[in-house]
Amino acid sequence: MSSTVLGHVIGTVALLAMLFTLVPFISALGIVMTRTLVKQQLMSVASLVSYKVLEAYRLAERSDLNKMFFAIRLDIPTYVSSTGYYVELIKDDEGFKIKVVSEKNSNLYAEITLPISPESNLIFDTSDGTIQDSSMEIIKVSKLHSGSEMPVIWCLKSENFIKLGLGILKRY
Repeated sequence: MSSTVLGHVIGTVALLAMLFTLVPFISALGIVMTRTLVKQQLMSVASLVSYKVLEAYRLAERSDLNKMFFAIRLDIPTYVSSTGYYVELIKDDEGFKIKVVSEKNSNLYAEITLPISPESNLIFDTSDGTIQDSSMEIIKVSKLHSGSEMPVIWCLKSENFIKLGLGILKRY
């Protein structure tokens, strides 16, 4: 084998080695960057929902009325990086939380703990069903899908508690 051919063989092998090394690295970097971007967008949605939940809770808490029922519309994006997501209200030992989970990958989520004491009179209603009032009908959902038509946070205040939940406004 002449030295020219040997040089071309070594050069070709080196280029192939670089190709097989760089392609997986660039692909992995793209996946990590996409996950980071989606997580940031999910966190933005969680922040928006947490603001609305706090708004509903504070409104009910500060009201002089013993009984009231109202809903606040959620203006949330339909997609996060071309995929849907679910919004959940969670109460655990740490307190009250808003969790936003990607529809495609349940391991990709954002969570915000609300600044409300776990010992407060707040109850998160995560059951499914219907609430009817003289002025509106709300379909209660345990997980609110981002593509829902009229998503709301609903609030029911009685003398002893404030109940909040997610729903879809059907009639107003």
